[in-house]
Amino acid sequence: MMVGEKRKSAVVLATAYILGGLLILLACVAWFVGRTDARPEQAVVAEIEGEPVTEEEFRWVLGRERSGVIEQFKRDHKVVVDKTFWQREYDGVTPLETVKRRALDSVARMKVLLQLAERQGIIEDASYEGLLLEMERENARRAKALAAGLPVYGPSRFDWSDFADFYIGRMTIELKDKLAETVLAMTEDRLKRHYEEIKEELFRLEGETRFYAISAPYRIDGVEDGERKREAASALGEIRARLAAGEAAGPLFDELGKETAKAGESSVLHAAEERFDAASARYYYKTLPPLYELLADAPKPGTVGPILDDEANGRYMLAVVIGSEAGGYAGFEESKDKVRQHALETVYAEYVDKLTKEARIVTIGRLYEGITLE
Repeated sequence: MMVGEKRKSAVVLATAYILGGLLILLACVAWFVGRTDARPEQAVVAEIEGEPVTEEEFRWVLGRERSGVIEQFKRDHKVVVDKTFWQREYDGVTPLETVKRRALDSVARMKVLLQLAERQGIIEDASYEGLLLEMERENARRAKALAAGLPVYGPSRFDWSDFADFYIGRMTIELKDKLAETVLAMTEDRLKRHYEEIKEELFRLEGETRFYAISAPYRIDGVEDGERKREAASALGEIRARLAAGEAAGPLFDELGKETAKAGESSVLHAAEERFDAASARYYYKTLPPLYELLADAPKPGTVGPILDDEANGRYMLAVVIGSEAGGYAGFEESKDKVRQHALETVYAEYVDKLTKEARIVTIGRLYEGITLE
Protein backbone atom coordinates (compact mmCIF):
# COMPACT_ATOMS: atom_id res chain seq x y z
CA MET A 1 0.00 0.00 0.00
CA MET A 2 1.26 3.49 -0.83
CA VAL A 3 2.10 5.99 1.91
CA GLY A 4 -0.70 8.39 0.85
CA GLU A 5 -3.29 5.68 1.04
CA LYS A 6 -2.11 4.68 4.54
CA ARG A 7 -2.42 8.26 5.72
CA LYS A 8 -5.92 8.49 4.24
CA SER A 9 -7.01 5.31 6.01
CA ALA A 10 -5.65 6.60 9.33
CA VAL A 11 -7.60 9.85 8.97
CA VAL A 12 -10.81 7.98 8.16
CA LEU A 13 -10.27 5.67 11.14
CA ALA A 14 -9.58 8.60 13.48
CA THR A 15 -12.67 10.40 12.25
CA ALA A 16 -14.75 7.29 12.88
CA TYR A 17 -13.43 7.03 16.45
CA ILE A 18 -14.23 10.71 17.08
CA LEU A 19 -17.77 10.38 15.69
CA GLY A 20 -18.29 7.26 17.74
CA GLY A 21 -17.15 9.03 20.86
CA LEU A 22 -19.49 11.91 20.16
CA LEU A 23 -22.41 9.52 19.72
CA ILE A 24 -21.62 7.85 23.03
CA LEU A 25 -21.37 11.25 24.73
CA LEU A 26 -24.70 12.35 23.25
CA ALA A 27 -26.29 9.10 24.39
CA CYS A 28 -25.00 9.67 27.92
CA VAL A 29 -26.34 13.22 27.91
CA ALA A 30 -29.71 12.00 26.65
CA TRP A 31 -29.82 9.32 29.37
CA PHE A 32 -28.96 11.87 32.06
CA VAL A 33 -31.58 14.33 30.80
CA GLY A 34 -34.13 11.54 30.76
CA ARG A 35 -33.24 10.59 34.31
CA THR A 36 -33.70 14.18 35.52
CA ASP A 37 -36.96 14.43 33.58
CA ALA A 38 -35.63 17.31 31.47
CA ARG A 39 -36.60 19.79 34.16
CA PRO A 40 -34.50 22.85 34.91
CA GLU A 41 -32.90 22.92 38.32
CA GLN A 42 -35.34 24.24 40.91
CA ALA A 43 -34.55 27.00 43.39
CA VAL A 44 -34.21 25.54 46.90
CA VAL A 45 -35.75 27.62 49.70
CA ALA A 46 -35.17 25.25 52.62
CA GLU A 47 -33.82 21.88 53.67
CA ILE A 48 -35.55 19.35 55.92
CA GLU A 49 -33.13 16.77 57.31
CA GLY A 50 -30.90 17.54 54.35
CA GLU A 51 -33.71 17.04 51.81
CA PRO A 52 -34.17 20.11 49.56
CA VAL A 53 -37.49 21.93 49.54
CA THR A 54 -37.94 23.57 46.16
CA GLU A 55 -39.67 26.88 45.72
CA GLU A 56 -42.33 25.17 43.63
CA GLU A 57 -43.34 22.66 46.29
CA PHE A 58 -43.11 25.25 49.07
CA ARG A 59 -45.45 27.56 47.17
CA TRP A 60 -47.86 24.65 46.74
CA VAL A 61 -47.97 24.07 50.52
CA LEU A 62 -48.15 27.83 51.05
CA GLY A 63 -51.28 27.92 48.90
CA ARG A 64 -52.90 25.23 50.99
CA GLU A 65 -52.29 27.19 54.21
CA ARG A 66 -53.39 30.52 52.75
CA SER A 67 -57.14 30.40 53.41
CA GLY A 68 -56.70 29.18 57.00
CA VAL A 69 -54.43 32.11 57.85
CA ILE A 70 -56.81 34.60 56.22
CA GLU A 71 -59.70 33.26 58.30
CA GLN A 72 -57.57 33.37 61.47
CA PHE A 73 -56.65 37.04 61.03
CA LYS A 74 -60.19 38.00 60.01
CA ARG A 75 -61.52 36.30 63.14
CA ASP A 76 -58.87 37.50 65.60
CA HIS A 77 -58.20 41.00 64.25
CA LYS A 78 -61.35 41.87 62.23
CA VAL A 79 -59.14 42.74 59.26
CA VAL A 80 -60.09 43.50 55.70
CA VAL A 81 -58.11 41.51 53.13
CA ASP A 82 -56.63 43.92 50.62
CA LYS A 83 -53.32 44.41 48.78
CA THR A 84 -51.47 45.28 51.98
CA PHE A 85 -52.94 42.48 54.08
CA TRP A 86 -49.98 40.09 53.96
CA GLN A 87 -47.39 42.72 54.93
CA ARG A 88 -49.34 44.52 57.69
CA GLU A 89 -48.44 43.74 61.30
CA TYR A 90 -51.04 42.60 63.82
CA ASP A 91 -49.70 42.33 67.37
CA GLY A 92 -46.18 42.33 65.94
CA VAL A 93 -46.75 39.53 63.42
CA THR A 94 -47.65 39.72 59.75
CA PRO A 95 -49.97 37.24 58.02
CA LEU A 96 -47.11 36.48 55.60
CA GLU A 97 -44.83 35.40 58.44
CA THR A 98 -47.63 33.27 59.87
CA VAL A 99 -48.51 31.51 56.63
CA LYS A 100 -44.85 30.83 55.82
CA ARG A 101 -44.25 29.38 59.27
CA ARG A 102 -47.30 27.13 58.90
CA ALA A 103 -46.22 26.07 55.42
CA LEU A 104 -42.74 25.26 56.70
CA ASP A 105 -44.23 23.09 59.46
CA SER A 106 -46.47 21.32 56.95
CA VAL A 107 -43.73 20.68 54.44
CA ALA A 108 -41.47 19.45 57.26
CA ARG A 109 -44.07 16.87 58.28
CA MET A 110 -44.51 15.80 54.66
CA LYS A 111 -40.74 15.41 54.15
CA VAL A 112 -40.38 13.46 57.40
CA LEU A 113 -43.12 11.05 56.25
CA LEU A 114 -41.55 10.60 52.83
CA GLN A 115 -38.08 10.05 54.25
CA LEU A 116 -39.46 7.54 56.72
CA ALA A 117 -41.24 5.68 53.92
CA GLU A 118 -38.04 5.66 51.87
CA ARG A 119 -36.07 4.17 54.78
CA GLN A 120 -38.74 1.50 55.18
CA GLY A 121 -38.43 0.58 51.50
CA ILE A 122 -41.98 1.65 50.68
CA ILE A 123 -40.98 4.29 48.12
CA GLU A 124 -37.84 4.68 46.01
CA ASP A 125 -37.26 8.42 46.18
CA ALA A 126 -38.47 10.91 48.82
CA SER A 127 -37.45 13.98 46.81
CA TYR A 128 -39.82 16.33 45.03
CA GLU A 129 -38.42 15.19 41.70
CA GLY A 130 -39.04 11.62 42.75
CA LEU A 131 -42.69 12.38 43.47
CA LEU A 132 -43.13 14.16 40.14
CA LEU A 133 -41.69 11.12 38.38
CA GLU A 134 -44.13 8.88 40.28
CA MET A 135 -46.98 11.14 39.18
CA GLU A 136 -45.95 10.79 35.55
CA ARG A 137 -45.79 7.02 35.92
CA GLU A 138 -49.24 6.94 37.49
CA ASN A 139 -50.70 9.17 34.78
CA ALA A 140 -49.12 6.96 32.09
CA ARG A 141 -50.60 3.87 33.76
CA ARG A 142 -54.05 5.45 33.85
CA ALA A 143 -53.83 6.57 30.22
CA LYS A 144 -52.85 3.04 29.19
CA ALA A 145 -55.72 1.54 31.19
CA LEU A 146 -58.24 3.95 29.68
CA ALA A 147 -56.98 3.21 26.18
CA ALA A 148 -57.48 -0.50 26.85
CA GLY A 149 -61.02 0.10 28.14
CA LEU A 150 -60.12 -0.83 31.72
CA PRO A 151 -61.71 0.89 34.74
CA VAL A 152 -59.81 3.77 36.32
CA TYR A 153 -60.85 4.96 39.77
CA GLY A 154 -60.50 8.65 40.49
CA PRO A 155 -59.29 11.20 37.93
CA SER A 156 -58.10 10.06 34.53
CA ARG A 157 -55.05 12.27 35.01
CA PHE A 158 -53.61 13.74 38.21
CA ASP A 159 -52.32 17.24 38.69
CA TRP A 160 -49.71 17.73 41.39
CA SER A 161 -52.08 18.83 44.16
CA ASP A 162 -54.40 15.84 43.81
CA PHE A 163 -51.55 13.40 43.31
CA ALA A 164 -49.70 14.48 46.45
CA ASP A 165 -52.74 13.68 48.59
CA PHE A 166 -53.35 10.40 46.76
CA TYR A 167 -49.73 9.26 46.90
CA ILE A 168 -49.04 10.21 50.52
CA GLY A 169 -52.36 8.78 51.66
CA ARG A 170 -51.69 5.43 49.99
CA MET A 171 -48.11 5.43 51.26
CA THR A 172 -49.20 6.20 54.83
CA ILE A 173 -51.39 3.09 55.04
CA GLU A 174 -48.45 0.85 54.21
CA LEU A 175 -46.12 2.87 56.43
CA LYS A 176 -48.36 2.39 59.48
CA ASP A 177 -48.51 -1.35 58.91
CA LYS A 178 -44.73 -1.60 58.65
CA LEU A 179 -44.08 0.51 61.73
CA ALA A 180 -46.66 -1.50 63.67
CA GLU A 181 -44.34 -4.49 63.29
CA THR A 182 -41.24 -2.63 64.50
CA VAL A 183 -40.94 0.68 66.34
CA LEU A 184 -44.67 0.97 67.02
CA ALA A 185 -45.28 -2.64 68.02
CA MET A 186 -47.47 -2.89 71.15
CA THR A 187 -47.63 -5.53 73.85
CA GLU A 188 -50.86 -6.97 75.21
CA ASP A 189 -50.41 -4.92 78.39
CA ARG A 190 -50.03 -1.72 76.36
CA LEU A 191 -53.24 -2.51 74.47
CA LYS A 192 -55.09 -3.16 77.73
CA ARG A 193 -53.93 0.18 79.11
CA HIS A 194 -55.08 1.90 75.95
CA TYR A 195 -58.45 0.17 76.20
CA GLU A 196 -58.89 1.57 79.71
CA GLU A 197 -58.00 5.03 78.43
CA ILE A 198 -60.60 5.03 75.64
CA LYS A 199 -63.34 2.67 76.83
CA GLU A 200 -65.50 5.49 78.22
CA GLU A 201 -65.48 7.24 74.87
CA LEU A 202 -65.61 4.29 72.47
CA PHE A 203 -66.79 1.14 74.22
CA ARG A 204 -69.44 2.31 76.61
CA LEU A 205 -72.68 0.32 76.31
CA GLU A 206 -75.93 2.18 76.63
CA GLY A 207 -77.69 1.55 79.90
CA GLU A 208 -81.43 1.32 80.36
CA THR A 209 -83.55 4.18 81.59
CA ARG A 210 -87.32 4.09 81.98
CA PHE A 211 -89.09 7.42 81.89
CA TYR A 212 -92.47 9.07 81.65
CA ALA A 213 -92.79 10.85 78.32
CA ILE A 214 -95.37 13.62 78.69
CA SER A 215 -96.01 15.31 75.38
CA ALA A 216 -98.21 17.97 73.83
CA PRO A 217 -98.67 17.58 70.06
CA TYR A 218 -99.03 20.67 67.90
CA ARG A 219 -99.15 18.99 64.48
CA ILE A 220 -102.36 17.17 63.57
CA ASP A 221 -102.61 15.11 60.39
CA GLY A 222 -99.35 16.61 59.21
CA VAL A 223 -100.55 20.21 59.61
CA GLU A 224 -98.97 22.49 62.20
CA ASP A 225 -101.42 24.75 64.00
CA GLY A 226 -100.01 27.95 65.52
CA GLU A 227 -102.72 28.30 68.15
CA ARG A 228 -102.44 24.67 69.18
CA LYS A 229 -98.66 25.06 69.39
CA ARG A 230 -99.06 27.88 71.91
CA GLU A 231 -101.58 25.80 73.88
CA ALA A 232 -99.21 22.80 73.84
CA ALA A 233 -96.30 24.86 75.18
CA SER A 234 -98.50 26.38 77.90
CA ALA A 235 -99.96 23.01 78.97
CA LEU A 236 -96.57 21.37 79.24
CA GLY A 237 -95.23 24.37 81.13
CA GLU A 238 -97.98 23.90 83.74
CA ILE A 239 -97.08 20.21 84.12
CA ARG A 240 -93.43 21.05 84.68
CA ALA A 241 -94.40 23.70 87.25
CA ARG A 242 -96.46 21.11 89.16
CA LEU A 243 -93.51 18.72 89.18
CA ALA A 244 -91.18 21.48 90.33
CA ALA A 245 -93.60 22.25 93.17
CA GLY A 246 -93.13 18.70 94.46
CA GLU A 247 -96.06 16.83 92.92
CA ALA A 248 -95.24 13.12 92.49
CA ALA A 249 -94.67 12.07 88.90
CA GLY A 250 -96.39 8.66 89.16
CA PRO A 251 -99.89 9.86 90.16
CA LEU A 252 -99.63 12.78 87.73
CA PHE A 253 -98.73 10.35 84.95
CA ASP A 254 -101.72 8.14 85.83
CA GLU A 255 -104.00 11.17 85.80
CA LEU A 256 -102.76 12.27 82.38
CA GLY A 257 -103.05 8.72 81.08
CA LYS A 258 -106.72 8.55 82.05
CA GLU A 259 -107.40 11.95 80.44
CA THR A 260 -105.66 10.84 77.27
CA ALA A 261 -107.70 7.64 77.08
CA LYS A 262 -110.92 9.58 77.65
CA ALA A 263 -110.25 12.38 75.13
CA GLY A 264 -108.40 10.35 72.50
CA GLU A 265 -106.24 12.14 69.95
CA SER A 266 -107.92 15.47 70.61
CA SER A 267 -106.30 15.69 74.04
CA VAL A 268 -103.70 18.44 74.42
CA LEU A 269 -101.51 16.24 76.64
CA HIS A 270 -100.43 12.66 76.05
CA ALA A 271 -98.64 10.37 78.49
CA ALA A 272 -96.65 7.22 77.79
CA GLU A 273 -93.94 5.23 79.49
CA GLU A 274 -90.85 4.87 77.28
CA ARG A 275 -87.50 3.10 77.50
CA PHE A 276 -84.03 4.37 76.64
CA ASP A 277 -81.67 1.47 75.84
CA ALA A 278 -79.21 0.23 73.21
CA ALA A 279 -82.05 -0.22 70.71
CA SER A 280 -83.53 3.28 71.07
CA ALA A 281 -80.41 5.31 71.92
CA ARG A 282 -79.55 6.03 68.28
CA TYR A 283 -83.04 7.39 67.63
CA TYR A 284 -82.85 9.80 70.57
CA TYR A 285 -79.30 10.79 69.65
CA LYS A 286 -80.41 11.82 66.15
CA THR A 287 -83.79 13.39 66.89
CA LEU A 288 -83.48 14.79 70.43
CA PRO A 289 -79.80 15.21 71.44
CA PRO A 290 -80.61 16.99 74.75
CA LEU A 291 -82.85 14.08 75.80
CA TYR A 292 -80.12 11.61 74.80
CA GLU A 293 -77.59 13.44 76.97
CA LEU A 294 -79.99 13.40 79.93
CA LEU A 295 -80.86 9.71 79.69
CA ALA A 296 -77.41 8.37 78.72
CA ASP A 297 -75.94 9.43 82.07
CA ALA A 298 -78.20 7.07 84.08
CA PRO A 299 -79.99 9.92 85.92
CA LYS A 300 -81.61 9.48 89.33
CA PRO A 301 -85.31 8.62 89.59
CA GLY A 302 -87.46 11.74 89.66
CA THR A 303 -85.10 13.75 87.43
CA VAL A 304 -87.14 16.11 85.26
CA GLY A 305 -85.77 17.09 81.88
CA PRO A 306 -86.30 20.37 80.02
CA ILE A 307 -89.25 20.97 77.73
CA LEU A 308 -88.06 19.94 74.26
CA ASP A 309 -89.41 20.74 70.82
CA ASP A 310 -89.60 17.37 69.07
CA GLU A 311 -89.93 18.82 65.57
CA ALA A 312 -89.69 15.41 63.87
CA ASN A 313 -92.96 14.34 65.55
CA GLY A 314 -94.59 17.76 65.86
CA ARG A 315 -94.81 17.89 69.65
CA TYR A 316 -93.36 19.39 72.79
CA MET A 317 -92.03 16.79 75.17
CA LEU A 318 -91.05 16.47 78.82
CA ALA A 319 -89.25 13.45 80.30
CA VAL A 320 -89.44 12.38 83.95
CA VAL A 321 -87.04 9.59 84.95
CA ILE A 322 -88.53 6.50 86.62
CA GLY A 323 -85.32 4.49 87.07
CA SER A 324 -81.95 3.74 85.45
CA GLU A 325 -79.38 0.99 85.17
CA ALA A 326 -75.82 1.64 83.99
CA GLY A 327 -74.80 -0.17 80.83
CA GLY A 328 -71.12 -1.05 81.36
CA TYR A 329 -68.60 -1.47 78.54
CA ALA A 330 -67.80 -3.80 75.65
CA GLY A 331 -65.06 -6.17 76.82
CA PHE A 332 -61.39 -5.92 75.90
CA GLU A 333 -61.19 -9.24 74.04
CA GLU A 334 -64.16 -8.54 71.82
CA SER A 335 -62.89 -5.01 71.16
CA LYS A 336 -59.20 -5.86 70.73
CA ASP A 337 -58.99 -5.20 66.97
CA LYS A 338 -60.58 -1.77 67.37
CA VAL A 339 -58.34 -1.03 70.35
CA ARG A 340 -55.23 -2.00 68.35
CA GLN A 341 -56.24 0.18 65.39
CA HIS A 342 -57.01 3.17 67.62
CA ALA A 343 -53.77 2.70 69.54
CA LEU A 344 -51.79 2.49 66.29
CA GLU A 345 -53.33 5.73 65.02
CA THR A 346 -52.44 7.40 68.32
CA VAL A 347 -48.83 6.24 68.60
CA TYR A 348 -48.25 6.80 64.88
CA ALA A 349 -49.33 10.43 65.15
CA GLU A 350 -47.16 10.90 68.24
CA TYR A 351 -44.17 9.26 66.51
CA VAL A 352 -44.46 11.46 63.41
CA ASP A 353 -44.95 14.56 65.58
CA LYS A 354 -41.78 13.70 67.50
CA LEU A 355 -39.75 13.16 64.31
CA THR A 356 -41.07 16.41 62.85
CA LYS A 357 -40.18 18.42 65.98
CA GLU A 358 -36.69 16.91 65.98
CA ALA A 359 -36.12 17.44 62.24
CA ARG A 360 -33.34 19.80 61.20
CA ILE A 361 -35.02 22.66 59.34
CA VAL A 362 -32.79 25.13 57.55
CA THR A 363 -34.18 27.98 55.46
CA ILE A 364 -32.15 29.47 52.63
CA GLY A 365 -32.29 33.06 53.86
CA ARG A 366 -32.42 35.17 50.72
CA LEU A 367 -34.69 32.81 48.76
CA TYR A 368 -37.00 31.99 51.67
CA GLU A 369 -37.35 35.63 52.71
CA GLY A 370 -38.04 36.62 49.12
CA ILE A 371 -41.24 34.56 48.89
CA THR A 372 -44.32 36.79 49.15
CA LEU A 373 -48.07 36.60 48.58
CA GLU A 374 -50.48 39.04 47.02
